[in-house]
Formats: sequence, structure tokens, C-alpha cells
Amino acid sequence: MMTEREAAALIMVGFEGTSLSPFLKKAVGEIGVGGVIFLQRNVESEEQLASVCREILALSPHEPPLLAIDQEGGRVCRVGRGRAVLPGNMALGASRSPDLAGRAGRMTALQIRDLGLNLVLAPVVDVISGPGNRVIGTRSYGDDPRMVAELGRACAEGIRDGGALSTAKHFPGLGRAGFDPHHATTPIDASQGELMRIDVRPFRETGTDFVMISHASYTRLDPFPATVSARVINGLLGSDPARDCAVISDDLCMKAISGRMSVEEAAVRFLGAGGDLVLICEGEETLEGVTRSVREAVGKGDIPRESIREKRGRLDAARGRVGGVSGGFSRREMEELCREIARASVTAVRVEPGLLPLEPGAGERIFIVETRYPGRSDGPSLFAGLLRGRHERTGSVLVGLSPSEEEIREAAGKSDGARYCIFLAHDCRHHARQLELSAAVAEKCGDLICIDTGTPYGLGGLERAAAVLATYSYSDASLEAAADVLSGKIAAEGTLPVKIRT
Repeated sequence: MMTEREAAALIMVGFEGTSLSPFLKKAVGEIGVGGVIFLQRNVESEEQLASVCREILALSPHEPPLLAIDQEGGRVCRVGRGRAVLPGNMALGASRSPDLAGRAGRMTALQIRDLGLNLVLAPVVDVISGPGNRVIGTRSYGDDPRMVAELGRACAEGIRDGGALSTAKHFPGLGRAGFDPHHATTPIDASQGELMRIDVRPFRETGTDFVMISHASYTRLDPFPATVSARVINGLLGSDPARDCAVISDDLCMKAISGRMSVEEAAVRFLGAGGDLVLICEGEETLEGVTRSVREAVGKGDIPRESIREKRGRLDAARGRVGGVSGGFSRREMEELCREIARASVTAVRVEPGLLPLEPGAGERIFIVETRYPGRSDGPSLFAGLLRGRHERTGSVLVGLSPSEEEIREAAGKSDGARYCIFLAHDCRHHARQLELSAAVAEKCGDLICIDTGTPYGLGGLERAAAVLATYSYSDASLEAAADVLSGKIAAEGTLPVKIRT
């Protein structure tokens, strides 16, 4: 019968806390799991993360586990802070630069290898389909499969150059999804032909070490989630045992799976459908149950033993491609790259002639209305400080992502008489109250300038604005680049990476 260690080698686990817990020590040192994923809950500091990685690797020096982290840039970053956070994929899409995408991949790999990690759960190569998608948003390079493939391939090559392994996600594409698989069943209605022509193309052309399977259900192919569908995994990705990439599941504890079947059943079905590495982010009992179920399935012949050897072969081959820890990461170089990407991505969707650079006259003032970015409530961003440093008579107010009537009245009142009002919005397409706020402020100020840090789909609704800019990112580097455009230090050179109504 298959041993516990053989089954565990096909499993990657998550853990609680920020230290080497008894569960993690047992999972790696005794059971022999194939990998460990570090989530935000596991990262306190870079020094702490590096210490935990060293302890894990010391438990299994002859067969080191894969140590994975979501480090996409933009809104999904587990490590890095301040000006050393990459703006993200949609900003790279606006830059149209494979060179920048490749350098971003390489810098990310150097960063995680310095910490002891070896697997980057990136790049995201989902082709976003339109404003209805809120799951992927700015994590996508854009809506052109050719461009997504080109930038994804450059990123993957950069990750490889930096000594780490790469992962294309979320196969065969979450760009059409209307619901988040973390929280709900996610049906996608697209034919196999449509999927192959648009969504699947980047996955086939990117050349990553791993492909992560989506939990969405591609209903014209299979009513069940892609994670457990041989028609999706083998049918669209390919069933060749000699394929270069290994297939990893998304977390099987997500609602899109756990709401339909047990984690144990999902793990067995995923491996039987062509998957190689099961990802489970919760609990010792879950690991024991999945390990037991996989062993039983192999023993009964539900999963052919020959396929287990093929899976181990793909995982071992990936481990063999991990480069050495070079010590080559430089925070200064990362900050410079972030600045370069941000400057190349700022897009002028519409600007009235002669408006920029902003040049308030004597006694005139600038007022900034800033939405609270999701997950951040630490007061105004660096953007307000930058403008205040360049124009002394600059005030600001912070409002909610979906501002209340009281916040709209306050913002409009404080904008009254300002020569320029700058509205720092976020995903205004999905937050109609932001559009109401912009209209109320426009009534009170001289010229309204709107800058959206999310997807640009709602920018066509800002009719009252004299200028509309898109940064696709709330990173410090992107906010600084937007301030530089307003001050005339740089031009807005980005190109919309998606089609919008203007």
C-alpha cells in the first residue's frame, strides 16, 4: 500500500501563526509534506519569515519542501513595504513592456529566495473580460490574450532567472468570473472554443513551472469545479505525462469546493483528474484526512499508481530547477524598479488642453478627496503629503470606499472655492457613491481631477472632471508617479490595458 510519506509528498499545507508550530514541525519532519504555503497571517516581518524558512528546511535537508508565497505585486503582496511594493500586473499591462515585466519577475524571485522561499505563486495570467469581473481586477495584465501571454512569459522567465519557480494562475482563467471562489460557487459560461482562443492561450504560452487550477465551474465542459475535472485539467491543459509544468490546486478549503464536497473527496478527485500537488491551508486533521483518503484511493485503484510516479517526477523536476540563494536582492533596486513601472503606467484617459501641470495662482488652493483603500485605514496616503510638499496651500479629507451622504457633504464643503480638487478614487465602477461624490465636488471647485487606483472601467462616468488619470495601483510608487504627472515632472505615458466606455 502507498505509504503516508508518499501521499504527503503530494500535499502542500498552510499553518497558523508566525513560528514553527508543532503541527508544522510534524507535517514537514515526520509526515513529509511536499510543500508549505505562507499566507499573510504567517508573515510578521521579513526577518521572522526567513527564520521560519530556515527552521523548516533544517527539518528535511535531503528532500526540501517547496516553500510558496503569493507575491504578485499590487494588492497581493505578502512581503515588502512602502516604495518597495511593485505596482502590479495591470500597471505592467499599461506599460506594455515585457522588459519591465521580466525585471519585476526577477526582482520578486531574488526577494523571496533571500528569505528562503522557492516558489512564487505568480504570474496571474487571467484575461479579464470586462467590468463585471471583481475577482481578478488589477491582478490581470489586461483583456488582450496576446499581451497577457507576452507579459506573463516575460515575468516567468524573470522569476526563473532569479532562481525561483513560477506559477501561472488560475487555469483555465478567472477573467470571466462574477463571484469569488473563496466565498461562493463560481459558474463560468463559455464554450471550449472561447476558452481556448482567449483564456487558455496565456497558460499555454507562459512556460511556468506550475499551473494553479481555478475552483470555478466551466459549466459547458463540466458542472463540477475545474479543480476536480479531468475534462478541464487533462482536456484543456493536456494529459501528456511528459508535460513540463506541474499542476497545483488552489486551496481546497475555499467555499467553492467545501460547499460542494469534502476536502478529502476533492483532493482525491483532483489527483485523479490530472493534478499533482494538493493545496490545503487549514489544519492538522485536514492533512491527516487527505493523506488517508489519497492512500485509500491509490490502494483501490481509483488513482493509478503509475500516475503517482509521474506526479512525483514532475514535482521533483521542479525542485531541481530551484536556483541557489544568491543574496542578490537590493531594496534600493526594487524601489527604483517600482518607480520605473509606475511612471510607465500612469494613463491619461482624458485631460483638457492646458490643464497640466497644476499651477495654482497666489492665494489659490488645492484640495484632495481621498477614498480609504481596502485594507488600509491608517489615514491619508503619501499622495496628500507629496502634493502638500509641492503646493503649500493643499488640504485633504479622507472618505469611505462607498462614501456616506455626510462624507459627500463634507468633501464638497471643504472643496468649495479650491482652484483644483483632486479626487483619489478606487474602482469607482463598482462604487457608485464615488461618482456621486465627484459630481458634488465638481460643483464647488474650479477644476476637478480624478485619479483611479483600481481598474479603469468606471472612468467614463466622470463627465464633470477636467482630467481623468489611471494608475491601476495604490502603491507608494504609483501615487508618487501620479503626483509627478500633475506637477509636470513626467508625462502620462501609459496605455489603457482594457477597453472602457469613454
